[in-house]
Amino acid sequence: MIMETTSAAARDAAMEQVKAAVNPEWKRAALDAIHLTARHHAEFIVDDVWQNLHGGEYTHDKRAIGPLMLTAKREGWITPTDKFRPSYVVHHHATPRRVWKSRILA
Repeated sequence: MIMETTSAAARDAAMEQVKAAVNPEWKRAALDAIHLTARHHAEFIVDDVWQNLHGGEYTHDKRAIGPLMLTAKREGWITPTDKFRPSYVVHHHATPRRVWKSRILA
């Protein structure tokens, strides 16, 4: 039980650290990409968000998309499902990605 609490706290702290260090312009662009993806797909994985991330913004740590997905969840744009799909990004080697459900589908 202690290990679960400790590991969850460590996860949350790491996500906050990554989120705090992200380029603000990239953060705005990534949130726009999440919103756009949620407006056009009933269900999607984060790979779909990356396809909608346009512009020249850059972040040194692409893991920053995770905390932003949680921001979108808190905003009511998306909700996690219990489903997973393999990543279609070749260098991710079909790693399972959570399926997110849109709550704002246009």
